[in-house]
Amino acid sequence: MKYWDTITERVPKQKIEWPDGKRLAVMVAFDYQAEVGPRFMADGKTPHMGQITEYSYGGRVGIWRILDIMDRQGFRGTFNTVGVLADLYPDSVKAIVDRGHEIAGHSYDHVAQWNLSEKDEREQIRNTVAAIKNLTGQQIKGWRCPTVQPSPNTIRLLAEEGFLWDSNFLNDDKPYMLQVDGRELVEIPYTFSTDDFPFIYGSPRYEVGGHPAVRNIPRHLFEVQKDEFDILYKESVDDPKMFIFQTHPEVTGRAHRAKYFEMLLAHIKSHEGIWITTLSEVAEWWIKKKY
Repeated sequence: MKYWDTITERVPKQKIEWPDGKRLAVMVAFDYQAEVGPRFMADGKTPHMGQITEYSYGGRVGIWRILDIMDRQGFRGTFNTVGVLADLYPDSVKAIVDRGHEIAGHSYDHVAQWNLSEKDEREQIRNTVAAIKNLTGQQIKGWRCPTVQPSPNTIRLLAEEGFLWDSNFLNDDKPYMLQVDGRELVEIPYTFSTDDFPFIYGSPRYEVGGHPAVRNIPRHLFEVQKDEFDILYKESVDDPKMFIFQTHPEVTGRAHRAKYFEMLLAHIKSHEGIWITTLSEVAEWWIKKKY
């Protein structure tokens, strides 16, 4: 199957294995953008202060609540981070690295990456790499586009810029290789079905302050995420797989939702044979094993 003419996938034909005989790789991922991005009312000019301040909660409060929960539960995560946050919220961006988590890229200023010229998209990638490295000393290895929507050039550009993994596709319970112009990139898919933002809010609306009324309550999201984990864990006894779920500090970082986030981590941790890991560690293992 081809996504675009220059990209093909390689799915492993052999049974995979995880380090130390673990049966299920568990990755907790975050898209950290706070209020960065174009947020206007329907006229396209008036700043949408409801959305701006709702999102800024993630940078002011939510990120710290999530980091504390991850510490308490002994989890490491991957934080896909907008480059400009190195200037807006440098303390939290540094804390991600200082507390032992992976930091990855999520564009520089949360624009529609799919709509950029190749030149502008490459600049977005390079600016993000530089901003995060200048602040934290870390060279990011992975990337997720805003709204997980790459352009026809994204995968090739990431490969050319030396990235290890991409996480924009939604089509598997295991990683797989993307091959583009003689280079390779590990694709680590996830799913919208366990993502907090679409489940809780749906798509933002502009005619009201903030976001539309909550569509689902956090307890129901917890049940969906728990069911996804439980089924994958059961299946992985004979066929090792991965469980990856995605949250946002402005959503899950709210107090009443964070309660269920911590409950989910505790549930996962109670199982044997779990590899709690990061996307880069999974990608490095995948390459090492030549899957």
